[in-house]
Amino acid sequence: MGFLQVVPFAWIEKWGSYCLAFATVLLWLVFVPGLYRKVGGAARWLHVAGISFQPVEIAKLSLLLFLAKTLSLHTTIEKPLPTLLRILLPLILVGIPLMAQPDFGNCAILVASTFLFIFVSGVSRKLLLYATGGAGLFACIAIFSSAYRTKRILVFLNPWDHFQTGGFQIIQSYLGFQNGGLFGVGLGESRQKLFFLPEAHNDFILSVIGEESGFLGFLAICLLFLYVIHCGFSIMRQQENLFRKYVAFGITTTFAIQGIFNFFVVTGLLPTKGISLPLISSGVSSLLSSVLMVGILLRLSKETEERKFR
Repeated sequence: MGFLQVVPFAWIEKWGSYCLAFATVLLWLVFVPGLYRKVGGAARWLHVAGISFQPVEIAKLSLLLFLAKTLSLHTTIEKPLPTLLRILLPLILVGIPLMAQPDFGNCAILVASTFLFIFVSGVSRKLLLYATGGAGLFACIAIFSSAYRTKRILVFLNPWDHFQTGGFQIIQSYLGFQNGGLFGVGLGESRQKLFFLPEAHNDFILSVIGEESGFLGFLAICLLFLYVIHCGFSIMRQQENLFRKYVAFGITTTFAIQGIFNFFVVTGLLPTKGISLPLISSGVSSLLSSVLMVGILLRLSKETEERKFR
């Protein structure tokens, strides 16, 4: 974050496309024997020199920088189809290795973020409808052509019927919220994190927060996320440069989408997926990506304030 406050912002604009190419290569390196680490049956981590990280976290920021640059150079969308293909091609190149890992959750976040970019870019409604329909069809095929994804849908509909197979995690999450009540059992006093709730430190950290600090603590986290999103859109509206406006939009919507996904998963409103909660879940890769995004927003806000006093 400190580094992003001092480097020329033109570097960020210039290197976005190169970072996306680098992130795409890293996503494919996950399939090279000896370079990856499996967790929960999925090969999503590169393991080099004793360090493990998820390349998808680099891809998130790189993709939104690329899309911001692309759309800022094609403001009138005189040729909507070529522009749409220019936007979707990098998404496809990133999405293929993600689906093969498999990492459907993060792929869904990237797709949702990209389509929000397309929506605000001014592409015709007809073309947007076709693209949305294609994405919806692909999602249905991806879900129902995979036995474990279909099973997750069935577990989502009634986890108690699949308690021993797939419903255990979400039921333990429910128990955490139930134990917490209104005021919680006290900080550090969660019982669910004592190996009852899988991924309590990561994807389901919100359930532990709900147990220890109660509904009021859960509500406080919700309000903090809403405040961050509000600040992000406020920074976006203040930008005069189109690239910077798109960057602020992309970062804010990515935060919003990932936060909403995590909130909905831990409360049983979406099927269980490995989606971390930005800035709160354990994980160096996720934290680094989130901090870089916040750092760019802070830089944009800082420069906006400086212009006001000139």
